[in-house]
Amino acid sequence: MPQSDDDAAKQEGGNAHVGEGISHLGEAVDHGKQGHGEVAGEHRQEALKHLQQGH
Repeated sequence: MPQSDDDAAKQEGGNAHVGEGISHLGEAVDHGKQGHGEVAGEHRQEALKHLQQGH
């Protein structure tokens, strides 16, 4: 069955959120390794928001 335009748009948006979430996770890890706990936590929160929106 062909995908509707709405379904395609949701999928593209979801993929963008997943990409952003992964990017923020990488930033969180990098800051954590540098001992910047507060900034790492902020990136972790942003990652969680994006990943929840992307599923």
